[in-house]
Amino acid sequence: MRKEFEHRILLLTLLAIAFTTQTSAQSTMSIELSAAPGYRDNVFNSPDIYIRDNTNVVDTLERSQLIVSEPFLQLDGTINMKWSFNAHRINWKTHGELLRYQNTTQANATEAYSKLSYDHKPKTGLRKGAHVRLRTQDRLGLNVLGSELLTPFSFNQVDGGAYVERQKTRGNSSKLEVTYSYKNYDICFGCDLNKQDVSLTQREWGAKFRQEIKTGEIAKRTQKIGIEVHARDRRYFDWINYELLQEDPDPLAPDPFFPFDPNITYTARRWRYLVGQLDYVFPMSKQVKVKPFIEYTRRFDISNGDFSYVQWQPGIRFYVKSDDWDVNTSVSYTSRDYDDRLARAAEGVPFPTLEYTYLRANAKVMRRLKGNWWLRIEGGYASRESNTTEITTRVRRSYTNAFGMLGIQWSFERDRSKQVTRSS
Repeated sequence: MRKEFEHRILLLTLLAIAFTTQTSAQSTMSIELSAAPGYRDNVFNSPDIYIRDNTNVVDTLERSQLIVSEPFLQLDGTINMKWSFNAHRINWKTHGELLRYQNTTQANATEAYSKLSYDHKPKTGLRKGAHVRLRTQDRLGLNVLGSELLTPFSFNQVDGGAYVERQKTRGNSSKLEVTYSYKNYDICFGCDLNKQDVSLTQREWGAKFRQEIKTGEIAKRTQKIGIEVHARDRRYFDWINYELLQEDPDPLAPDPFFPFDPNITYTARRWRYLVGQLDYVFPMSKQVKVKPFIEYTRRFDISNGDFSYVQWQPGIRFYVKSDDWDVNTSVSYTSRDYDDRLARAAEGVPFPTLEYTYLRANAKVMRRLKGNWWLRIEGGYASRESNTTEITTRVRRSYTNAFGMLGIQWSFERDRSKQVTRSS
């Protein structure tokens, strides 16, 4: 199944390359290839300490036994092709990435996607567009520590969407978009409550509305406020919800769930999301801009479970774009509070409801060396604090991780409408 999916991505990419060599419309083709060695601390997002009970033998694992940190090599490439027919535009983008660790082969990952999009952008009136994307990821293991469900890392995905956008007077605009996603994970062996295999399928519908309001200009760059509302409905058709909450007046009871009953038909997981975001684009010059934002997320677990939460995320992004520099950085803080999900405490009952706080920082710096060659520097840091303090569990605990990369990127762009080749 996975090989067939990867072959489809390759076939679509080859067809796109063949088309761009034959079309007489205005077209551009850009290629980016990069190789970047790096080092990652805490590859598997593990806590600092963990007590394991293995056949009545209790082992206390310290940081040196839990934390895997080692060098890696990342190779990635992107082909981006664009065609213009007056107000009609077609864009085909294909990206592939290989991540290989020095010793930890189970953390190696391969990812690829191919995206085709169409836009109709007249000088006046409504803009319209649509896109479809094929995506695949291949990696061993289960996403256990940082996820709600025991989902495999490997999956195939098809998603798409369509939008209409109105450019109003004075630089204001509004955009409405609908999306659909189908995600088929690899078989999760022994993940069922009865230790049976689970073939996990996820489907999601979404709708997004965004309003941008121009507030001024600096150095001929627009200042604007963005208001965005996003609703999504996600269903896991093969993942049954066994964790049904008791109708108990005390939601913090140590054991608030009904015991598993093989005679009951349990509902499948189903979550709904409501997301609101407020951001402000502030250009400091022609090349530099900052974008502070705050995002609110409300998730409703409507499968009678306990995965509903409220989340707030303030942050700021910083951009630099010039002929020789391309800088993209971000810092954010996230606070997530669950309605009923319990955090296992080291001592004392009743347990509190689960709470997370995240601090994340990421930076990518590109500096032109000469011609089409760029120096690539990239790094990131993430820290999660959790009120799950029971050290006999590894799930939903606190952790920190970080990575750094230093590599080279080759970029090329060809504009067939002008019959010239230039550096990107």
